[in-house]
Amino acid sequence: MSNKREEGVKGLDALPEAALQRVADKLLEGQNPLTWDRLDILRTACSITAAGKSPGAQRLAKKLFKHLSPHLGEPLPLGVTQDSSLPQIKEALKSWHLPYSKANKPGLLRRLLDQVEDSEEDAQGTPPRYCQVSAATRAELAGWNEQGISGGKAKEIFMLTKAQIESLPPTVEHNITVYKRRDLKQKALAVHGSWAGALKRKRESDGHSEATEQRLADLRAVLLSRGSPVESLEVVNLADDSFRAPFDAVWGAKQGAASYKAADWIEQFDFLLRGPPKDHYQAALASTSWEPSEK
Repeated sequence: MSNKREEGVKGLDALPEAALQRVADKLLEGQNPLTWDRLDILRTACSITAAGKSPGAQRLAKKLFKHLSPHLGEPLPLGVTQDSSLPQIKEALKSWHLPYSKANKPGLLRRLLDQVEDSEEDAQGTPPRYCQVSAATRAELAGWNEQGISGGKAKEIFMLTKAQIESLPPTVEHNITVYKRRDLKQKALAVHGSWAGALKRKRESDGHSEATEQRLADLRAVLLSRGSPVESLEVVNLADDSFRAPFDAVWGAKQGAASYKAADWIEQFDFLLRGPPKDHYQAALASTSWEPSEK
């Protein structure tokens, strides 16, 4: 085993810079919030730095660190210094796509400095050897898995619905209900199985939405051709549950019903929902003593 590891290390040492960059790009290509996120990349880079004495391993680790802290060690953008004006500092922040509000001049300047400097060093001013990232990256990834994420962000990042996260323990931050990143990742793995599984579910959901929009467009066209109000679609769709047929039955999409047939149903429901028939129907429901047979 040790011989194979040594051969792998020597292989990295022999790689030219362009080839080593392709190795790093391949590693970063699979980055995702479920199984290979920024904290995972940081841990991998730190492990390589701590364990690998070969120049090739060190060069690879530096490329991973560079991905996490792209401006570490660089001069401040647009020639900004401590003597720069507030508008100049804001323009520099914009050039690096960083937020440029909700802070005074020293705070905005610190926001820039945190991108190029590390916040940790020893008594001699030497930066950490095994974790070569900026102060901004350290702050971002500190307590990463314990960070609170709202339900809306959970859907955006992990593709989890409200029903899927309701069993997770919530906390409240700034009057907003949030869930720990660690819990959301575990839940997403249980639901999707993998990041590929999560992407597949998203494609299926997007495809269903596209099919629904196309069905609605077809039905609008049929209703217009008949001179029926297109608003019939909205009337049926927004009717109260006690009076509305199930979505798929109304549109007939899953049953493969033709658009003209589904339009027939819509016109009938529209008629019932708009006038006296609705009142008669609801009155009959309120006065009936009929009960379904147990047979």
